[in-house]
Amino acid sequence: MFRSTSLIATRAFSTSRFVSAPGSTLSRFDFVPQARDSNQSEAPVKLESNVVRYFASDELYDPFDFSLAKLRLERRAYAENNAGRKFFDEKRVNPLDCYTNTKYLSSYLTSTGRIHPREVTKLSLKNQKRLAKAIKRARAAGLLSSVHKDADLLQFTNDFSMRG
Repeated sequence: MFRSTSLIATRAFSTSRFVSAPGSTLSRFDFVPQARDSNQSEAPVKLESNVVRYFASDELYDPFDFSLAKLRLERRAYAENNAGRKFFDEKRVNPLDCYTNTKYLSSYLTSTGRIHPREVTKLSLKNQKRLAKAIKRARAAGLLSSVHKDADLLQFTNDFSMRG
């Protein structure tokens, strides 16, 4: 014989008047125990937190929002957006400490030596600024070229072998 408590409905629909029986001494916050049938021995279903959807009161949704395909899309988008952040955020590495590692810094440069934007690097604003500062510091120290990335990372094509 399990017993559970539930809150009595204190408001009827959209009225602002308190609804109770005449002569009742119940306040609007009283709990009334209700007997539960002993045949219902089912354990409550536990859902993972990433499966539960929360919507704003004025937000529209459709059945696709509750499908597994939508869940897979959200997971993929989250993984793509946070791919670059993992190294700096999880390892707690400051990009300013890496200004001597030119091969690492070159991976954030284009082939012409320009710094990739945040949309490409997937870094937070703070770490993107730190990375840009580290690259500028390495260039000022003469460790990194300002016109191209590190020569080890450049992809060369062997055009001379085709000439006859």
